[in-house]
Amino acid sequence: MESPTNQMYLPRLIHARTGLLPRIFTILVIILAAGCKDDSPDLTIFDLLTNGFQPVLQTEFTVGGEGNNGSAMEFMLNSTINLSNTQVYCVFQDLNLPSTMDTLHLAYLRGVDVRVGLDEDNKDGIGYTYLSAFLSTEGDEPHLTVGNAGDGKVYMNMCVGDRRRVWAGSVAPTVQEMYYQHGYSFYLQSQEDGIMQKFNVVMDLITHGSFGSTKQRLNRRNHWLVGGTDVGIYFGPEESPLEGFIIPRIMDARSSLRVFSNEIFSNELDSSDNREAFDLAYEMARLPVQKHLVTNWHSSVASDPDATINSVDYLTGQGTSVSMIATGWPVGGASFILMDSNDGSRITFVTSGPYSQDTDSKHDSFTFVFEDVRFAATMSGYYDNLNSRSGPLPGTSGDTFAGGNSREVVINELNWMGGYDSDQTSAAGNYIELFNNTYSNVNLSGWQFICNDGGGDVVTITVPNKSVIGPRSYFLIARSSSNIVETAHATVSFGSMPDDLDTCRLVDSGANTIDTIGVTGQDFALDENSFGLNDTTNRVRRSMERDNPASAGDTAGNWHTNSNTGYGQNFNIKARYIGRTYGTPGLPNSPNVPLGRLLNGVIINEACEDNATCAGGSDYVELYNTNNYDIDLSAARAYLQGDTSCDLTNGVTNRDQLSGTIPANGYLVF
Repeated sequence: MESPTNQMYLPRLIHARTGLLPRIFTILVIILAAGCKDDSPDLTIFDLLTNGFQPVLQTEFTVGGEGNNGSAMEFMLNSTINLSNTQVYCVFQDLNLPSTMDTLHLAYLRGVDVRVGLDEDNKDGIGYTYLSAFLSTEGDEPHLTVGNAGDGKVYMNMCVGDRRRVWAGSVAPTVQEMYYQHGYSFYLQSQEDGIMQKFNVVMDLITHGSFGSTKQRLNRRNHWLVGGTDVGIYFGPEESPLEGFIIPRIMDARSSLRVFSNEIFSNELDSSDNREAFDLAYEMARLPVQKHLVTNWHSSVASDPDATINSVDYLTGQGTSVSMIATGWPVGGASFILMDSNDGSRITFVTSGPYSQDTDSKHDSFTFVFEDVRFAATMSGYYDNLNSRSGPLPGTSGDTFAGGNSREVVINELNWMGGYDSDQTSAAGNYIELFNNTYSNVNLSGWQFICNDGGGDVVTITVPNKSVIGPRSYFLIARSSSNIVETAHATVSFGSMPDDLDTCRLVDSGANTIDTIGVTGQDFALDENSFGLNDTTNRVRRSMERDNPASAGDTAGNWHTNSNTGYGQNFNIKARYIGRTYGTPGLPNSPNVPLGRLLNGVIINEACEDNATCAGGSDYVELYNTNNYDIDLSAARAYLQGDTSCDLTNGVTNRDQLSGTIPANGYLVF
C-alpha cells in the first residue's frame, strides 16, 4: 500500500445524552489516509464509511458504571451493518440491543447475505430468539450458528461488511456490556487486501460453526499499514496471542508496563500450581521496569480458576503496584497493555477477552497490536481515565455511616417473589439491587439486608467480604440457587422470601440502618402497583423498583412494579425466564407506569361499611365509570383494599380482586 500523502488524526471527546442515563465518556480517534482533506469541516463519521476502501481506523472507548453510554459504539456497529450491500458476517458473545437486531433484520430484508454466530451459552436468549425468526439455523448453510459452549467463551464481537469494512469490539452488543462495562471498539477499512482477507477467513469459519479450539490456524501475515499505522491482528485461540506474541514482546520492555484488565488470571502453571515462565503475572512481576495494574473489582476478589493464588494477590505480593476500579460488570470487557508508552519503542496490545489460560486454548478473541506513537498516546489517555477512577484494593471491613436512614446506599430494586420460567414453573430465585448515591466507592463488607414480616426479622443476608459498590453504580446480589439473573456482582445463599414481608432495611457493618423500604403492616403482596407482582393466574412475576433513590423508601409512593411490556426489555434476566419474569437487575429501573392504569376514570362513588344501616343489610361499595367506554375489571387487575374501620393510615390488611365489567358512564356495586 502506498504511504499516505495526507492524513488526519482527530482525537475528540464526545458528550451525549440518551434515554438511559446522561453521562458518557467516549474518546473518538480517527486516522485517515489519502482522499481526505484537512480543511474539510463538514466531514462526518458517516461520510467516512460510504467509501469502504478509504483507509480509516476509528477507536471508541467507554468507561462502565456511573451511567456511561455506549451510543457511539452502537452507532458505529449499526452503520457497519447498514452500509453493507452484499454480505455482512457477525459474531457476538451475546446480543440484546434492539437497534442492532433491527439493523440486521433490515439488511436481511434488502437482500444482504446475513450470517451471525453466537456463544452457545446464550442460545435462546433475546438475540438468538429474535434472529432465528428470519435466519436459518438448520441445513448445509445455516445463517445463525452457535458454538463454544462451557468454559470457552466467544469474546470476538465483530462484524465484517462487504468483505471490506470491519467493526470489532471488546464488549458484546448488549445493554449490560456496551453501556455499563469498560470497553472499546474499532472500526477498520483499508485498501490493504491482506488484512481484510484475514478478517474474512476468520468470520467465514465462525459463521459456519467453527468456534474455539476447533478453528484452524491461519498461518498468514499478521501486520499491515492502515492509514500510516502499523496494525497487527492475532486471533485466539488458534494463533495463541497471549503466549505466542504478547508475553514474548513485553519481556523486552525497557521503561514501563501499564496493564488494564477486567479479569486477569493465571495462564501458565507448573504441576504444583505455581506460576512459571510465560505466565503473564509472573513475567510482569519480574520485569525491572515501572509497572502498574488497574483491574476490576471482580478480578481482585474472584478465585483464580487456574491457580491457588489470585493473580492480583500474587502481583501485590511481588511488589507490583495494583489499584481497583469498582464500576462495571464482572464479565467480558477490556484488556490492554501499554509497553514503554513514554519512549520511542512504545507498543500497545489490545485484547477482546480476559487474560487467562483460556485465551490461548478456548476463548474466541482478537488481539490488536499497534506500533504507533499517536495510538499509544490515545490509549494512555484511556488508561489514565480508568486509573483516576480506581482506588486501593478492598479490605474485609465495610464503611460505617453515622445516623439512621442516611441513604448513602439504598435498596433500589427487590425481587422477593422469585420467578416463572418458560414452562410456567415457579423458580425460587430472588435478588436485591443496591444503588450508591455517593460519588465515592463504598465498601459493603459485612453489611446486612434484613426483612420483616410484621412479627419479626425473617430474612437476613450478609454481604460478602471485600464487596465494593462504585460511585453512582449498582451492586446486584442474587440467591446462589437462582437461575434468574444473567450476571450478578455477588451470589449469596439464603432461604426463600415469604409473601408476607412488609419492610426491609439495609444495615452497615456498624449496625446503623442506612435505608428502609416498605410500609409497616402492609405486606408487599397487597400492593401490586408498588411492591411487585406475583400473578399466579397468568404465571408472571415482576420486581419492585424504586422511583427516586435519593428519597425515602418507606412509602408506597416512591415505588412501582416493573412495567416492562415484552421479553426483549429484560436485559439481565436469563433466557428461560425472560418471558415471564420481569425486572431490571443491575440496570436502570423501568418507567413508573402503574399496572392499574386501565382504571383511570373509575371512582368509588358510594360506600357503606355498617351492615346494620346499609341498604340490603350488608356492606357495599359502588364504583362509577366516568369514561365513554366499558372497563373489564379483571383485565385491569382491579382490587378493593381496606383495613379495620377503613383506617388505611397503618397499611392495608385485606384485599379482594374484582371481576365484571363497568359499563361506560355506568355503575357497578359490590
